[in-house]
Amino acid sequence: MNQAVHRGIISTIGSTPLVELSRLLDGFPSRVFMKMERHNPGGSIEDRTALSLVREVIRREGRVPDGSLAVEICTPELAVSLAQVCRYYGIDFLALLEGGAPDPFPALLTAYGARHEAVAPGTAPERMAEIIATVSPAFRLSTSAAPVWPQEDSDTMREIAEALEDRVDLVLCDLAYPRTLGGCAEFARIQGLDTAVVGVSRGPAPVPTGPLAIPFGVDDVVWVDQKEAALMRERLLSTEGLLADSTAGAAAAALVQLAHRIPAGSNCVIVAPAGGDRCPENFEHKEATPC
Repeated sequence: MNQAVHRGIISTIGSTPLVELSRLLDGFPSRVFMKMERHNPGGSIEDRTALSLVREVIRREGRVPDGSLAVEICTPELAVSLAQVCRYYGIDFLALLEGGAPDPFPALLTAYGARHEAVAPGTAPERMAEIIATVSPAFRLSTSAAPVWPQEDSDTMREIAEALEDRVDLVLCDLAYPRTLGGCAEFARIQGLDTAVVGVSRGPAPVPTGPLAIPFGVDDVVWVDQKEAALMRERLLSTEGLLADSTAGAAAAALVQLAHRIPAGSNCVIVAPAGGDRCPENFEHKEATPC
């Protein structure tokens, strides 16, 4: 097969596979798909965010700020993605990780040549201000400096819509990825798609729901407890051979909750922001099967 040659690793960000999960839900009269963001070169959907942030800085400054230190308060996934994009452009990068990061993230950041610092929860803004005041030149890769929904954040929904010929009835994504949710909702609105964009909240307690409490412009929020997410993560593995992380497991569990409200013949899409190979829960209490 003749395939295009990509110019540089960042050109491979996006255009991730959309995979149909025909075995996941027995008797479900609609189609289920998963947007596999682990296929980005940095391993997660945060590659899209990282690229938009760095490109916005370059656009604003009119040049690549080489010789400067970029600093950002990050989740571990975003830190790896920013480390990759900054390395490509030759920008030094320091990630401030509130509460630290589990393996393998510290090793990945080091491999990319990025610096990383674990800070206590709630102290990251103060530490960032201190670094920017004492290190010259240094700047923040601030999400607030970027446009509300840059193209990279809407591209996820554009790719889904193109693959399904605009027949996208439901999109589910974890609330931990607000830019993705916002980008999907904005693209659907602009294009006039009849798509419900649903945020998934996972954890020990539900978030408020209702027309005045739904964040990021999405249509609804579904709460999933950790046990439900874990069960669906295991089901994704046993039925589809798919090693998913907790966000994808939670989104699949949310789909089960909504199943009775979904008209037959719908196209339902789970956005899987990352793969399960970096998910600590997948490696807890696992015993090797004897030969």
